[in-house]
Amino acid sequence: MARVNARARGASLANAFREIASARVIPKRLRCMRARFIGILLTAVARAGPFRIVFDQCATSAHVYRHLHGARRSLDRRRSTLFSGKVFQVKRLASECGRPVTGPRRAFTHSGRFCLPARQSEGSALKLLTQPNDGIEPLLAAIKSAKKSIDILIFRMDWKELEAALKAASGKGVAVRALIAHTNRGGESKLRNLETRFLEAGITVGRTADDLIRYHGKMLIVDRRTLYLLSFNFVHMDIDHSRGFGIVTRNAKVVQEAVKLFEADLNRQPYTASVNAFVVSPANARKQLSAFIKQARKQLLIYDPKIADKRIMHLLEDHAKAGVDIKIIGSIAARSSNLAVSPLTSMRLHTRTIIRDGRQAFVGSQSLREPELDLRREIGIIVRDSKVVKELLSTFDKDWESTGFDEARDTVKKDAGAEHPEATAKTIRALAKEMPPLRTTLKKAIKQAVKRAGTEALSNGEMKSTVKDAVKKAVKEAVKEMVQEERDI
Repeated sequence: MARVNARARGASLANAFREIASARVIPKRLRCMRARFIGILLTAVARAGPFRIVFDQCATSAHVYRHLHGARRSLDRRRSTLFSGKVFQVKRLASECGRPVTGPRRAFTHSGRFCLPARQSEGSALKLLTQPNDGIEPLLAAIKSAKKSIDILIFRMDWKELEAALKAASGKGVAVRALIAHTNRGGESKLRNLETRFLEAGITVGRTADDLIRYHGKMLIVDRRTLYLLSFNFVHMDIDHSRGFGIVTRNAKVVQEAVKLFEADLNRQPYTASVNAFVVSPANARKQLSAFIKQARKQLLIYDPKIADKRIMHLLEDHAKAGVDIKIIGSIAARSSNLAVSPLTSMRLHTRTIIRDGRQAFVGSQSLREPELDLRREIGIIVRDSKVVKELLSTFDKDWESTGFDEARDTVKKDAGAEHPEATAKTIRALAKEMPPLRTTLKKAIKQAVKRAGTEALSNGEMKSTVKDAVKKAVKEAVKEMVQEERDI
């Protein structure tokens, strides 16, 4: 009669389980331990530790078989995997049972084998949403895929399809909770009407407190496993007509931190930040974003409607003087000859994004202004995924090129010459200052031209290139005239 000594000092989980599984008769004192050992092993399996389990045919006792059969059914329910044998045998175990096992909940099966991959990288769990390119479809798909719960934080919403999808999810038994801002500029009545419609559909509705100036964050959490952290609101203007970004992540720590923030704001409880990559105003935003900017060595590419915080401006100025290439799509509160700044001319700007040294990026709702760093609820995230950062870089380069800033600057430098550096800088500032009125005038001119030519002119592919060439020519001529005027003064 085989006897089992599972208490042997230094025995691994694999050895202990193998002894229990192969024993013909299980001692009475170990029967109560069988389920515990099997449960520990199954927990490790579910957490995808770096080991492999093979289901083999071999003889065993009826008692052990019953426990293993129940364990097999548990795995079948969790993994939808079919096995044909009787006993699990652990062939390889990379760590002792005392070491915590972490990793993705994912499995692959072939030839009756249950194989578990190594831990996934951050990159495989991240995705970038770019507006207006991606539209509303990814968010609708996320809501429709929910099985258990949806938590959504709303500052503005006018998408009827999104509202209908949330109501449909609630009707299917998904626990939907909507946390709606207590106020926004000019839309409080719409927020209150949205609350009423949600309540009538059986959705749990919460309203943020009024302790902060604004609750401006936007996020969607599906089944407490996937976080959609957005720089854009759930409105047509932001999604269809504005530059915006969103980060989709399944990183467990970040998702749990987002849930913690949602619960705190829903219940109007204090929130304490514990994940540096999850940037929340006013909890840790100033500290994390200041450190993020300070660590730049070569380049900072920034989307921001208006940078106005004095301490942040000093940081940017110091970095620019030290040789860091800084480009800002948006605006700044004070004039600067060291920073390259231009408004986004191809579409409306809404995102707040910083790309550092082509390796890391911040995407969120907070501008680099004192109220949004210290007095409002804003939410963002710092990512290091190379694919996501590369996509952000590509989009920024296209948007920057569309502003015409570099071309105008090069033209000014060429025409002004090295002997007039002060006039050159003065001309560039004057040109940048006149760009917003120029854009308005150009819009009016195009509208009038289309009105005269008819709406069918919009479908003509030549119209875009013709207008672009005309604007370039006009800008060059204007720059030359301004340079000549500066010389004559």
